[in-house]
Amino acid sequence: MNQRRKFTEDFKQEAAAQVIERGYPIKEVANHLGISDKTLYNWVNRFRVPSNERGTQDD
Repeated sequence: MNQRRKFTEDFKQEAAAQVIERGYPIKEVANHLGISDKTLYNWVNRFRVPSNERGTQDD
């Protein structure tokens, strides 16, 4: 059975910042953190939006 892992908002923000602010490739960061490319892609898109426009959607 495949269990979903839970990540803190800080973890998600820092992972996304590796791509958004530091320019690392999504695939490289995802592999380093042990998460899927799709998960990190979703976080990057979520955190690129200004905080006052973000929804409460959780991955």
